[in-house]
Amino acid sequence: MKRLITALAILSAAVFCGAAEKSELSAEAFLDRARYPRTGRSMAALDGIMQYKKQGGTMESVPIYLGLLIEPGKTRGQLILNEDEGYWIDQLLRQSAAGGVTIAVRPMRTRPEQSRLLRYGLNPTDLTMGFLHYDLVKELPPGRIKGLPCRILVLASKGGEAVRVYILRDYYFPLKVEFFADAASAEKNQNLLRTLEIGSFRKKNDLYYAEVINLHGPDWRSRVTFHQAELSVPPVGVLPPFRGMKEKISR
Repeated sequence: MKRLITALAILSAAVFCGAAEKSELSAEAFLDRARYPRTGRSMAALDGIMQYKKQGGTMESVPIYLGLLIEPGKTRGQLILNEDEGYWIDQLLRQSAAGGVTIAVRPMRTRPEQSRLLRYGLNPTDLTMGFLHYDLVKELPPGRIKGLPCRILVLASKGGEAVRVYILRDYYFPLKVEFFADAASAEKNQNLLRTLEIGSFRKKNDLYYAEVINLHGPDWRSRVTFHQAELSVPPVGVLPPFRGMKEKISR
């Protein structure tokens, strides 16, 4: 069994059963496997650079940090951009008959008037695969990403946003996500808002993480590159790898 701990997927397990078995799974059962990977406890501290360029503009580069503690039924995360814009990310499996997941994002300080992260095209909930918990609309014909077979699902949130998500058929892991304003646009592949795609993986301590994440929209492109990673399977009760941000300067 391989285990993946990534900025996008947080934690996923690749279960090596036959491809035929996975192709025969219903869309609902396949999505359930992707939503709830059979994993244990893991922790990651990822340092890197986020780059952004608008068409006709100059390249912007800022440091990015992602700290994660994944435990059965819950994930705690911290995302810090440029050391002065930060968010807590909490994902909790609901203990009720209805099931599902609750995802909450809270700014570490008062939300900035001009969110650099939003301008760069990254939503903190992308990092916990929040889009996988949208309602299933339909399954599209299968496709391939970088030569790898994928099942393609259209999912829509109750708030309106919808996605086409390309999930590796054999590993239940999303390689590419296309974001649309609504389900009708996603089904017809019209008016694409932004795209997120895993560029490359790297292995450390028998865990895999997404070394490069590419994003782009109609007139902009962004890239997250994690050049330093600390990955581990921590003991119960360990403190999460969270950091403080630099203090604001009064003027």
